[in-house]
Amino acid sequence: MNNRLVVMDFSICLILIFTFSVCCSTLWADSSASSSTDYKLKEKAQEGKEGKLGFHYYWDDGFRIDSPGKKLRVKMNLLINVDAGNIDADDDLDDAFPDLEGSTIELRRFQLHVSGTVSDSMDFKAQFEFSDDEFNMKDLWYGFNQVPHLGHLRIGHLKEPFSLEELTGSQSITFMERSLPTRAFAPGLNAGIRIDNAGLGKRLHWSLGAFLSIGDLKNEDDLFDVFNEHSGYDLTARIGGIPWYSENAEKLVHLGASYSHFFRDDGDSDARLRASSRPESFLTDERLVDTGEVFTDGADLTDIEVAIVSGPFSLQGELFHIFTDAEGDPHYWGFYIYGSFFLTGESRQYDVSKATFTPEEPEHGFRPRKGRWGAWEIAFRYSYIDLNDKGIRGGKEKNLTAGLNLYMGPKVRLMFNYVHARVEDRAEPYIHDKSADIFQTRFQITF
Repeated sequence: MNNRLVVMDFSICLILIFTFSVCCSTLWADSSASSSTDYKLKEKAQEGKEGKLGFHYYWDDGFRIDSPGKKLRVKMNLLINVDAGNIDADDDLDDAFPDLEGSTIELRRFQLHVSGTVSDSMDFKAQFEFSDDEFNMKDLWYGFNQVPHLGHLRIGHLKEPFSLEELTGSQSITFMERSLPTRAFAPGLNAGIRIDNAGLGKRLHWSLGAFLSIGDLKNEDDLFDVFNEHSGYDLTARIGGIPWYSENAEKLVHLGASYSHFFRDDGDSDARLRASSRPESFLTDERLVDTGEVFTDGADLTDIEVAIVSGPFSLQGELFHIFTDAEGDPHYWGFYIYGSFFLTGESRQYDVSKATFTPEEPEHGFRPRKGRWGAWEIAFRYSYIDLNDKGIRGGKEKNLTAGLNLYMGPKVRLMFNYVHARVEDRAEPYIHDKSADIFQTRFQITF
C-alpha cells in the first residue's frame, strides 16, 4: 500500500470529521454559551406543541411525546458514531490477517433509542442499531418499577448485569472501544429476565438475571430459529456501589463484582464456547486472539471492578477470569487499568442508581470566538488477555492505548485513540511476537 496515499486519506478523514464536529458543536453547545436567538429557539422547542388528540410534542434532551394526563411518556434519541483511522501491522501479522492493515472511514454506530413510561409503574426501551453492513436489534424490553422485594424487573432482550465497562453506555466510555477482556468475556446482550435494586441510600446496587444466550438480533435472523438454536443458559449477578463519596460526587470510590455461570451441553454443536477480541478497534473484523469454538459443559466467569474519581482525575480497572468445563478444564483471564484526567477541570459523572458512569457534561461548549474551548480529557489504558491453557493456544495480547477526548458540548464529542497492540504465542495462525499500530478518531453526536 502506498504510504503517502494512506496518510493523505487519513488526513482528509480527520479534517472532514473535525470540521463537521465544530459545526455541530455550535448547534448543541450549552445554553450559557448560546446567543439569545439560540436560547429562544431552545425554549420554544421545550414548550412544544399540543396535538389535536391532546398529545404533547416537544424537545427536552430528545424528542418527547406525552399523552393526555401523562399516562404514557415516550422519548426518542439518536446516537451517531463516525470512525476513521489507519492500521499498520508487522509483515508477519499482516500475512496472517490479510484484512488487518489499511485506512478506512465507516459508520460505526447509528442508533435509534426509544424509551418511555406507562402510568409511572412500567417502562420500556427499544434500541435499534444501523452500521455499514448490518442492522441489529439491541435493547428490547418491558419493565415493572417498584416490584415488592425485587425493585425493577425487566423482561426481554437486554444486557446481562456484568462488568462496569460493559454496562457503561457507548456514549459514555472513555475510549473508542471497550478493552480486550471486556470484549472477550462479558456476556453482553441476551434474552431473559433481570431484576435491579438498591439499598443503603442507593449507595449499593445489585442485579440478578437468567438469560438465553442468543446474542444480538440481526435483521436476517428468524426469531423462532434464534430462540430454538440458542447456545445455552446464563445465570448472572452483579453487586456494586460507592462505599465513599463526597456530597457533590466529584470524589468517589466504586467497588463491584460480577459472576456468571454458563450452562452448556458439550454434545450440542451450537453450544460451543468461544473467547476472542478485536484489537480495541472496529476498523477491522480480525480477532488477533481467539480460542476458536470449544465444546464444554459450562463455564464460570468472574469479574472484580474498581474505580476512583478525585475531581478531574479518575482511575478504573477490572480483572476477569473464566473457568471452563472443557477437556482439561482450561481457564482464561485478562484485565485492564486506565487513568484519565480532565485538563479543563470537569469530573466523570456517576449514576448512583445503576452503579455505572454516564455521559460527561462540559462546563462550557466549544465556542473559540468567545474564548470557550469545551472540555478536554486525556487518558491512558493498559489491557491484557491470555487465552492459552491446557492445549488451547488462542494467544496473548497486550495493548497500550492513549486517548484524547474533546467534549464540544453536552451532545458532541470528538475522540482520538492510538493503540499499540502486541500479540504473542498464538497457534493458528502461528504468531510468536508481532505488533500493530492503530490510529483512529471518532465523531460522536447525540440528538
